Amino acid sequence: MTQPADTGAEARVGQPQPGAPSTPAAPLELSLFELPTFADARGSLSAIEGQIDIPFLIRRVFYIFDVPEGATRASHSVGTVDEVLIALSGSFDVLTVDGAQRREFSLERPSQGLLIPGHIWRKLTAFSPGAVCMVLASKRYADSDYRPFSVDPAG
Repeated sequence: MTQPADTGAEARVGQPQPGAPSTPAAPLELSLFELPTFADARGSLSAIEGQIDIPFLIRRVFYIFDVPEGATRASHSVGTVDEVLIALSGSFDVLTVDGAQRREFSLERPSQGLLIPGHIWRKLTAFSPGAVCMVLASKRYADSDYRPFSVDPAG
């Protein structure tokens, strides 16, 4: 498994190019994406660098595991905190609602991430036995960021 040397000449996500005018960042969009993954006969490796592979600095990492059959997690939005969810092991489903659109995603590979911008409601369901959900967050934990719903906006 060899990679070309990083000369710094390539444009990298989230890094301004020398001499480029500074512009405000565009709002993030809900998206499912592939993480950089390197595979050979020894197995696979994925590495994630903030502001390069994902569009924010990573301020907090947490993971959800040992979820009982039929249980749900989240059922909230997270203020201005952007998050990337990754199924490190097993699988689970993510339902998102942004006020105008309802979308469902199945995460089942550790080489795949789901970017959820702040203010989007999410609910995690259908955890397979042994599933592990890792979350990369753009801000440190603050209880005031969490906005639970007393009525499920998904219906």
